[in-house]
Amino acid sequence: MTLNKKPYLTRGRKLALAAALLLIVGVLVFALSGVSQSDFRILASSPQKLPAGSASTATIVLSGRVAFRNEVMLAVTLPPGLVCNGESGIISTSVSLPSNSALSCTSDSDGSYVVTVVATGGGISRSTTLAFAFSQPSVITLSGQVSTPPGELPTRIDFIADKTYSAVVWTQYPSCGNCQYCSCHYDSVTIPNPGVYQVSIQWSFFGSSGQCLPGQLKLDQHSTAPIMQDYHC
Repeated sequence: MTLNKKPYLTRGRKLALAAALLLIVGVLVFALSGVSQSDFRILASSPQKLPAGSASTATIVLSGRVAFRNEVMLAVTLPPGLVCNGESGIISTSVSLPSNSALSCTSDSDGSYVVTVVATGGGISRSTTLAFAFSQPSVITLSGQVSTPPGELPTRIDFIADKTYSAVVWTQYPSCGNCQYCSCHYDSVTIPNPGVYQVSIQWSFFGSSGQCLPGQLKLDQHSTAPIMQDYHC
């Protein structure tokens, strides 16, 4: 008696194997095509030049696509002396394409600050640079009067930050104010703007001397000159 051997692969198994192979090939083709189509661009607007202490804003624009997640890592490297979005050094974040990211920067010193922006995703890296420029702060003129304790004669008022800006205090005889020598005018003084200044009043009368610290003077880029400011010990 002769037995007929069954084929190793039946027709059904052959079809299943072919379908599996086609699926694997399709996945590979899709993956490779996705990688090859990963591409994006990075652009940055030019920030406006402003006085030191002001906030200047630029926009970082990312367009295109990245395979699979469509996300890129954005790294912004800041030079010393520049603060952007409240941070210094390196700012890193993940963004989805397309993306518009605002970068608001400020510096207390005038000059030009170059920022490097690098976007990485899908095996691709794109970079650009932008420059934030700040000018010398504007100046502001102050004038007013100071009040010292009775019997003390004010001689000088100082506005102190990284430097000291002084004005001479002069009196009106026989008195200037509600009591003799206690409230006197000071000449106008010009100081940089913006800034935070500690105010100091000096006095000297018949060999005695002293001072008081009546507070701070805070000026920003929106302050306008002249300013009338009175201080009291």
